[in-house]
Amino acid sequence: MDLAGIAETVFKAVEETVGGRMCVNTLSHLFNFTEDAQTMVRLILGLRNNARKNGLTALFVMDEGAQERVVEENVKSICDYVLTTCIKNNERRIRISKAATKHGLEWHRGSF
Repeated sequence: MDLAGIAETVFKAVEETVGGRMCVNTLSHLFNFTEDAQTMVRLILGLRNNARKNGLTALFVMDEGAQERVVEENVKSICDYVLTTCIKNNERRIRISKAATKHGLEWHRGSF
């Protein structure tokens, strides 16, 4: 399937759904369908806008370092919240890197 077919399928599914959640895991795989990263960024923006219009909460998962830094920053700018995860000293950690509200930047241990 090509990127246009994937986009059409996802947009149709979102339009048929009112309320709820949508998860794209992972955006990094979608970048394999085009060499033009800006096309992908526009697609992600369209998915986010379409989800909002239909009352959906959209969760986009992206592997850090899989794309050029400028592309990652463009994707992050589209999102209201950005969560960063890591494993340090054999512990899983998470932090809020970006949010619409005030927040700390400390890492939290978890069992996610």
